[in-house]
Amino acid sequence: MIGKYNYKLSWEKSQVFDLDNGARVYIEVDTHHTYGDMISCIEFNNNVWHCHNGLKDLPKFANDWKEKVTPNSSSTLVRPRFEKVWE
Repeated sequence: MIGKYNYKLSWEKSQVFDLDNGARVYIEVDTHHTYGDMISCIEFNNNVWHCHNGLKDLPKFANDWKEKVTPNSSSTLVRPRFEKVWE
């Protein structure tokens, strides 16, 4: 999957990408390098998933992007696992 960087919606702490499947993904940039970048919001098919709502309603195409914070942790983040295009 390919995501094209959206310059109009992005800013220093949030990168926005428009995916080739029609979704828009908001990445929270980890400026402290604690846990790495994570997806905070996905807009897809007139629905909005936000990380604060848990993983239950995560769009199916993003299920493979889930990752435990640490191997023994119960916390899971959604990572940006798509090819980023910066043009």
